[in-house]
Amino acid sequence: MQKEVIVLFIQTAEFELIMTTAEFELIMTVEGIVEATGMTFQARTSFLPDEILWGHKFKPMVLMNEKLSKYEIHYGLFDHTERVLDFDVTPVEPEELEEELAHHNNASGFM
Repeated sequence: MQKEVIVLFIQTAEFELIMTTAEFELIMTVEGIVEATGMTFQARTSFLPDEILWGHKFKPMVLMNEKLSKYEIHYGLFDHTERVLDFDVTPVEPEELEEELAHHNNASGFM
């Protein structure tokens, strides 16, 4: 299987402009297990460039309740994002990328 690696080297503002007007579709598959039954499930969705918040990350949902000394899940933060101040779009050599990806195991068998 041939892998195609594209190296980008542009400023953040230019990157966001290019990526929001580019023609591609990001397809995402999430796989999990239903704890009650032990059955696996998959959810699939896709995103167009103008649907992606470039330079953002999800806010943490699991927070420590200091009074109870327990973690709580705040579902109200499920789709909240915040800007990443050090959003880095520096180039990565194809060899470095392949080396980094080799350390990520995908148990589902999907690439």
